[in-house]
Amino acid sequence: METNRDITAKEILQAALEKIRAPSRWTQRTFARSVSGRSVDFASKAACCWCALGAVYSVGGPVEKAIQAEDALKMYCDRAMRTSVARYNDAIGTTHADVLALFEATIAGYKETAPCDSFKPS
Repeated sequence: METNRDITAKEILQAALEKIRAPSRWTQRTFARSVSGRSVDFASKAACCWCALGAVYSVGGPVEKAIQAEDALKMYCDRAMRTSVARYNDAIGTTHADVLALFEATIAGYKETAPCDSFKPS
């Protein structure tokens, strides 16, 4: 996993969204999967699809920025959907489009200067 020291938390969210934009690159119930469908580490070279959080951490960059990105997703899920990111991603009724919408809404409301209150759900 490449580390980009200049990347912001918002850029991590944007890169994670792009990483899972194709339905075949998103998964549920594990951070990442290989082509064979086996669960692998999100940073594994064998990974070809990721859950929402696996995508965030697979982007790279400083850990504190990835944590800020994760926190923004968590806050949106908690406030707007009353659930955690992992539960939302892994719910039977959650679709790929739902997870993309989660990222898009979080990114749209993200304020880099206020990671503890980084968005306002619509």
